[in-house]
Amino acid sequence: MLAECGVGQPLIAGSLVALFLLTSLAIVFVSVAIWRSSSKYPREKWWQGPLAIGAKLCAAISALAAAVSFLIVSYLVFDFIYAGVLPI
Repeated sequence: MLAECGVGQPLIAGSLVALFLLTSLAIVFVSVAIWRSSSKYPREKWWQGPLAIGAKLCAAISALAAAVSFLIVSYLVFDFIYAGVLPI
């Protein structure tokens, strides 16, 4: 899968894919933490409201992008793993 990108060793390629999947999951958890903390953020000044809304928007977009990336890479991993095993 990653051999065309210059990574020829299966162990290195698998490690990179596993690292990507783990960081995608971590981004989702960090985004939830940012969302929760921006919901509890005190809005005493006028600029703190848009700042909290911007933090929520950034967290939502980051979580969505990470979740979609996780699903795509998971699909590709299973597609390449089972490509030679399952009859088409």
